[in-house]
Amino acid sequence: MTESLLELLNIILSYIGGFPIRLYPMWKTRDVRAPTILVVYCCFLLSVCAGFLAMKTFWAVDFRSLQLYKAYTGLPFIFIPFWIFRKRAWQNIFLATVSVMYAPLYIGIGLYAGINWFTDAAHPLLGANLVSLAAIAFTQPPLLFILRRLHGNLDVKKTDIWRFIWLLPVSYFGLFMLTGNFWDTGTFKGSGFLIVRALLYGALLLTCYLLETAMRQVSENVTLKEAARTFESQLAMQKEHYIRLMWDYERVNAMRRELRRHLAILRQFAESEDSVKMEEYIDDLSHGLAVARDKTYCENPVVGAIAAHYLSLAESEGVSVEALLDIPEDTGRVPAMDLCVIMGNFLENAVEACRSVRRGEKFIRVRSKIDGDRLSIVVDNNFDGVWREEGGVYLSGKKAPETRGMGLPSARAVCEKYRGLVRIDINGQTWKSSALVHMAD
Repeated sequence: MTESLLELLNIILSYIGGFPIRLYPMWKTRDVRAPTILVVYCCFLLSVCAGFLAMKTFWAVDFRSLQLYKAYTGLPFIFIPFWIFRKRAWQNIFLATVSVMYAPLYIGIGLYAGINWFTDAAHPLLGANLVSLAAIAFTQPPLLFILRRLHGNLDVKKTDIWRFIWLLPVSYFGLFMLTGNFWDTGTFKGSGFLIVRALLYGALLLTCYLLETAMRQVSENVTLKEAARTFESQLAMQKEHYIRLMWDYERVNAMRRELRRHLAILRQFAESEDSVKMEEYIDDLSHGLAVARDKTYCENPVVGAIAAHYLSLAESEGVSVEALLDIPEDTGRVPAMDLCVIMGNFLENAVEACRSVRRGEKFIRVRSKIDGDRLSIVVDNNFDGVWREEGGVYLSGKKAPETRGMGLPSARAVCEKYRGLVRIDINGQTWKSSALVHMAD
């Protein structure tokens, strides 16, 4: 009776080591509830026990028949996870081949111990089972750790490598079979049996580790490419926004010029009638139209329009504005729209920062100059003194505190495109944004 229980335990051990390998790496992506999985595996183990008892009752059981029974009952064990993780067939195949390769490792070590170390014991199979459990406890945790990380980096939507990497554990399993005949106990007596299994386990562990490392880098590269694509899309949207601002500025200016022309005509009519009040009204109205938006800040009309928009907005909010811009119409290899990205982002951030100032004067000072082929743009403004930085990225001071600002990263990307740079200097409640680009190759 005791020997039968030990034989049954040895059969169950063949699956104990495989359960975590099949379930743990993909557990979060399962399609079946945990209680249902528990019931299914309990029924599976009960059926294994019932089949073993029937075999012991009606047939003579030897070592060879036990191995055949393990292989036969292992088929449902292999296919149950395909039902649990229905959308990950190739990952299931990979983990199935790993578990099939792993089982002969710890079971073989246990049988080796039972035949060579516990021959004179009352129950050699008890010693074999205990050694198998110890082998599982020692070898399985690092394997599970690497497999979990491997599955985390190899998303099914990003790569088709799962279609091929299952061949690696299959090849290791083939080497297992070549170095030990599980139908014959004689092959468990040589010391080379243990050495080969230790080497093959190390090879499997190293292979999975190298795969995990390589795929982690692939996953990071994919993430970086997606971030760069998103960044380029946002940068293009910003350029379109500045183009619309420029055209709005020109359209409004044209409307203002037209309106002043009509006012001049009305003034002539008023003068012919000697209507002093009408003259005063027309003068006041004409003066009101001559606002700062008519200012020309630099020779470059596109950059000037962007500067005029934000500086006019700042003045309307009570901000003291100073501007001294030296940006020619011909900016060499740097398109005017790229300069608009720098100027627009700097000034937009400055206007937003001034809104946070509750006391004292608000100011924005913008300057630019040309030195050889180098064009520099500097914007100084005051702010409330509150700012944060994470990994070299400045976080926006806008209403959503966790929102990352796009302005400085996009301005930096433009500058780096033309061998330039962006620099941020903070002194108390004064923020200074500086940009440098090379207009010539």
